[in-house]
Parts: sequence; C-alpha cells; structure tokens
Amino acid sequence: MELSEQEKTEYKLIETFYRTPELRLWCYDPRTSTVTEVVPQKVEKATAKVVWTEDGYTLENHEKEKLIVDAVNYYFEALNIDNATQRVAKYRVGKIKELCNFRRPTGNAMKLG
Repeated sequence: MELSEQEKTEYKLIETFYRTPELRLWCYDPRTSTVTEVVPQKVEKATAKVVWTEDGYTLENHEKEKLIVDAVNYYFEALNIDNATQRVAKYRVGKIKELCNFRRPTGNAMKLG
C-alpha cells in the first residue's frame, strides 16, 4: 500500500523591486536554456497616486504588479527578445555577474507632508 501526502503550496513575498516602465519582464530557465517573456498580474490596491495633468493634480488608482516566480529561473528586464538573449549570452560567458537588473527600493525617498 502506498500513501502519499499532497504538498501544501505556500506563497510569500520575497522582495519588492521598482520596474522601468518601457522595459518588458523576461525569464531565463537554465534547465532548458530558454528565454521567455513574463506578463505579471496587476493587482489593484486601495491606494491612490497623484498625477499631474493639464487641469492640475488628479488622483488615480494605483495598481501594483504581482508575480509568482519559480525559484530556479532568473528574472530580468529587457526591451525586446534580442536584447534579452544578448543579456543572457553575456551572463553565461561571464561578462556580467548578475542577470537580475531590477532597482531595489531605498529609504531615501522624498516624504510628502
């Protein structure tokens, strides 16, 4: 008789990063040596951000992106598939030390009010 227990899947916040708006998110899988584009989920929060328009300042809903990642894969930003494959090639040769190029939030942000 064989008994198997279903594993419980746990999700936890690993880290928060700032993204560059013009760049796309890419994933490099070292097991298969493939580069694929990743589309994160947009999660609407109850926060608002102030945006300058021609009529003055307005409030808009602030959406954050949420991504469930695979621990084996490497995630990074690039403009298109050509730039993404070039970045992976440089990483594999050793020209760049880290494939991840996200900006981490710092405590030096400007405080309002």
